[in-house]
Amino acid sequence: MSKIIKTNKVSDEAKHTLKQRTIYALVLLAILIPCLVLGGYFYLGLVVVTIAFATVEIAKVPSKKFDWIIWLVTFIVMYALVFWVSFKTNAKVKWEDFDINKSFTQLWLSPVALAVMICIFFFVVILREAFSVMDACYLIAMTLLLALGFQACLFVRYRPFTLFEQFNHATNNAVFKYAQSMFLLIYLLIAIFFNDIGAYLTGMLFGKHKMNPRISPKKTWEGFVGGVIVSCALSLIFGLTVAYFKMPMLPLFDIKHWYWIVLISIILPFVANLGDFTFSAIKRQFNKKDYSNILGPHGGILDRIDSTLFGALALAILIIFIYNGWDFLQ
Repeated sequence: MSKIIKTNKVSDEAKHTLKQRTIYALVLLAILIPCLVLGGYFYLGLVVVTIAFATVEIAKVPSKKFDWIIWLVTFIVMYALVFWVSFKTNAKVKWEDFDINKSFTQLWLSPVALAVMICIFFFVVILREAFSVMDACYLIAMTLLLALGFQACLFVRYRPFTLFEQFNHATNNAVFKYAQSMFLLIYLLIAIFFNDIGAYLTGMLFGKHKMNPRISPKKTWEGFVGGVIVSCALSLIFGLTVAYFKMPMLPLFDIKHWYWIVLISIILPFVANLGDFTFSAIKRQFNKKDYSNILGPHGGILDRIDSTLFGALALAILIIFIYNGWDFLQ
């Protein structure tokens, strides 16, 4: 006779936290969903605002009062790095011909902006004893990481327009603009969010073996496995379903090329966990529980989007490789 699987006893505090997290999540979805569906400048505005909050959080987590020049340079360079690809793509396009949907076709960062940031920060290191080499390296690394992640988030939402046009698919109708064009981003969010949800619920009910208490005390191997399974299953179902009904996320993500959907669905939850652990390790380095408390029980902006940034970056890189025939030199 098989053993009955025993679940952990859920404390009143855990139930209260779960209720709070659910309420905050519903409010966030009420803001997020319209921006995802409408796309265009609505989604762009959401990303612009999120970048601002995330930049404040990375600058505040070391608990140091940086000079105004550090704040100014960090903000300017962050936005310059994220939107460099759009500037480069539209450098010779007339204003009336500008189309945000065709502005993020690659992952490109401005070497000039990065070089300026490095030079200014190390100049301040020389002048100010309070601003150390470690401070400069931390801000440079975090700015670069966040810029790549946010640019990837823009890539995932807007890249379907140009890719479908290359395959002679109409992109100016409402069905594509407000539905099919966002399927790739929805697919990413399903993979990321349900990895978190699956891991949280599985860990709460069955978690017994800690993964890495030094970095993330509450994460368990049971939660990790549960999150990966739920994420893989749901993202795979979504990707194959839209492909089956001839509304694939991308031209090469149709039923004929089902293996790409399978491959990416397997990869994304592992990358999501890497992102979560990476940002947790940064918090632990500075003895912080959360990056801020702006989202209540969810912590700060970076506490919620850490996995999304890594997932978007991995998805964007895989798409670029797939469409370049896995030529790493293109």
